[in-house]
Amino acid sequence: MRPRIFITQPVARSAIERLRRVASVKVNPDSSRIIPKKTLVAAVRKSDILFSLLHDRIDRDVIAANPKLRAVASQSITPDNIDVAEATRRKIPVTVVPPIVAEATADINFGLMLMVARRMVEGDRLVHKRRFPGSQSSHLAGAAVYGKTIGLVGGGGRIGSAVARRARGFGRPIRPCANSDRRSFAAGAPAIQAASMRRNPFHTEVPAPESNTRT
Repeated sequence: MRPRIFITQPVARSAIERLRRVASVKVNPDSSRIIPKKTLVAAVRKSDILFSLLHDRIDRDVIAANPKLRAVASQSITPDNIDVAEATRRKIPVTVVPPIVAEATADINFGLMLMVARRMVEGDRLVHKRRFPGSQSSHLAGAAVYGKTIGLVGGGGRIGSAVARRARGFGRPIRPCANSDRRSFAAGAPAIQAASMRRNPFHTEVPAPESNTRT
């Protein structure tokens, strides 16, 4: 009999197609919100394997909903939202994914930095309102990004290092926080205290680790 897999939200079509070659797969079609716990529990009762996402809370009630649950496969790097102790007690394996999102996260990080500094969101809103302040108007004058020092709090993990690589392309000096892991930064990059970052014209990034796991 083919195993029954429940996926809490739509994931990549190619992944679902691969799973359907070996299992009976049901996908919650609503990607606009986190699946309600009542719906999740009901689905787990009819499944052999639960495929959950980072934001899904897989607690004791969810795990206990099906005594015959065979596995919880999480699409997160760390199982912080899963009651691993309860799953272990019931001999249910819990799997996670490799740390494959550091570059994508750094892209978004740098994109947000550009959007805020250059006031792109405000400009987009004006366009949609059909307002034009003039070709040389200072109405949306923002701040320069090129050449500005970037202060990294949280330091030399995968995401912090990826942000630092992008910063070099913008001619930006990098200043790790004094208590950061600095091994991934250029040799000799002077550290700076976090309090000084707040007082000086730095762009400060906080690539904070998730739980106790460096990301």
